[in-house]
Amino acid sequence: MYLKNLADTSSRRFVSSFHGKRFMGTYSDIYQRREQTGCELCQLLIRSLTDKPTITTTNNDSARCRLSWVLDGRLAPGMVKRTRRLAIEWVAIDAVYEPSYIVLVAPDGRDAGDANFFLGRRLANLGVANFQLVERWLSLCRESHPDCRIDHTSPTFLDLQSQACFMVLDVKGMLLRELPEGAKYAALSYTWGPPDGATALEKFTATDLNTHELEKENGVAEVLGMLPLAIRNAIALTRRLGIDYIWIDSLCIMQGNEPSWGANARFMDSIYGNAELTICAADGDGADSGLQALYALDIEHPDGYTRGAEYQAIAMYSQETEDSVLELMLSWPSDAHISVSRWNSRAWTFQERMLSKRCLICVNKSMYLHPPGGSTALSVELTGAAARTFSTRILRRLATNPVAVYEDCIQMYTFRQLSDESDILSAFAGIGKVLCKALARNAGDETALLFGLPASHLDYALLWQPNECPERRCLSNAYFPSWSWSGWETGMGRSPRPWIAAEATRRSTRLPRLAK
Repeated sequence: MYLKNLADTSSRRFVSSFHGKRFMGTYSDIYQRREQTGCELCQLLIRSLTDKPTITTTNNDSARCRLSWVLDGRLAPGMVKRTRRLAIEWVAIDAVYEPSYIVLVAPDGRDAGDANFFLGRRLANLGVANFQLVERWLSLCRESHPDCRIDHTSPTFLDLQSQACFMVLDVKGMLLRELPEGAKYAALSYTWGPPDGATALEKFTATDLNTHELEKENGVAEVLGMLPLAIRNAIALTRRLGIDYIWIDSLCIMQGNEPSWGANARFMDSIYGNAELTICAADGDGADSGLQALYALDIEHPDGYTRGAEYQAIAMYSQETEDSVLELMLSWPSDAHISVSRWNSRAWTFQERMLSKRCLICVNKSMYLHPPGGSTALSVELTGAAARTFSTRILRRLATNPVAVYEDCIQMYTFRQLSDESDILSAFAGIGKVLCKALARNAGDETALLFGLPASHLDYALLWQPNECPERRCLSNAYFPSWSWSGWETGMGRSPRPWIAAEATRRSTRLPRLAK
């Protein structure tokens, strides 16, 4: 009932003069209306709270709901065709709610990522289709985003390729080898283990003792069953996408070998920055969760592919004929799920995501392609309507205001968790090199990080302030001075959700803004 009235009203006022927000009632009002009338729109509104990625309050009864229209469209001559979303806004005194949207589901036969439309995509046994979708996304990104192009002739990459420690996994021959000149490769970003203390170190890793065997034909295939599911899935996906090589830290770095570990850690900016695609395994609590948007976890799906339809909130609005169905879908921005994942709380994954040209992020049984050069994030459920990517918003300011970018990076990074506290600077080294290059251009001279503080702006960087009472980072195997943020533990471990401006004050480390 409410859905039809709202749709009828909007159809008469399609032009951009439609303004304002429509109050839909409190949670209790909407819940009762759904029970009494079976209203499809009320059902979606209720699920926008009960299915939300994070729990911010235990009592939703007093929350008030408002709806408003949001217009979407890609830049094109005349912008003739545009698609609208319904933005759902919940307001309560004691809670902060993530934004969510209601979108039209793409009719059968129409691609949800059509150049002129932004529609929801129904998930149902999309195993093969999802692989084809990733291929189309990569093709679109290569054609449309010049910022994402990989330059394997750059001095930094050639320096990396000359390092004897830089190895990749050949996904056809299933062996470790040097990367051939001009060859494309993927990279994997994942967490080694769940938070209960069991880590992937208990699984198979490359060491001085077994590397020789792994460099033989099918050497990695012989130990494939000992690898975490995320690694096995990533190898299969890379092969399916026609990319012959992949870089995976537990296989391409000799664990326990300090020269191999140190050299690779110093080149993280080049390793991830030159990967054709970074596959981010953000499902679940660790590497054993796999890539659930593409592969099934158990024997319930004998075809090997996961089903997604049961996780979607879809309401049928009308069906005039068998071939004419109007359906609406509940959707969240990609960062709503990514920001609350364990993968997003780890220190090493911060720079892995920031440095990558293209990230295929698998989270919450969905997948998203985040291209820094594009204006939108692409997703299985919703193509084009998501917010600008996390790394784009920050790194695009490098050329104009690198000091502010440095501030933002340390504010977010110091919320992250480390299994080994001595890695506090190593896990920041890759993004640190990128920041130093930008700061050097800004200052007109070369610079470096001194325990995480830029030498070119050391007087200013020393003014960092914690937002809480930190504890001194005292380690037996490493020393970090008290004048650096790296010398203190914050005890946090979850970066602030990007859409909640008020939470910016909760960042663990901050700097006073420079006066313009």
